[in-house]
Amino acid sequence: IDFPPPKFTKTVKAKKGDTLSALLTREGVSSPEAHQAIKVLSKYYNPKRLQLGQELTLYLAPQTSVSGDNRLTALTLRPGTFTEVSLKRLGAERFEAEKRKIAVDRRLVRTGGTISSSLYIAARNTGVPAPVLMDLIRIYSWDVDFQRGIRPGDKFEILFEKLFTEDGE
Repeated sequence: IDFPPPKFTKTVKAKKGDTLSALLTREGVSSPEAHQAIKVLSKYYNPKRLQLGQELTLYLAPQTSVSGDNRLTALTLRPGTFTEVSLKRLGAERFEAEKRKIAVDRRLVRTGGTISSSLYIAARNTGVPAPVLMDLIRIYSWDVDFQRGIRPGDKFEILFEKLFTEDGE
């Protein structure tokens, strides 16, 4: 009698040249099952957008004690910071996919510093994200000459909003 090991969860990262199908079959999912899962998943996620290093969490159920003979029971991935796509098995050959927005917590961040060479370098050194800094420069571009109007020793202060997912990202 062949007793398969218990179900397990595995987080994998896409390697160079990986397709979603190749990644699933490498983890022991049969080609027909991988194809069916991808077909259902593609309702919310374009499998051609799989990026190098993208993480997927696979929920696998071994069918036998032989390594590499796994049934996919569920899958989750995050195509973006604030979006999660999941797939779960409903029956022998049926899957269901769903897409959900990740809850975010908004926090105000206040930072400032003294300019030694440029506002850009000083702001980046204090942790101001580049998009926030570009917005600040665009907003004040009519009032401040960022080339000649800023001198070493000038001080700045910025208040901006940061969004955090439930897992702290």
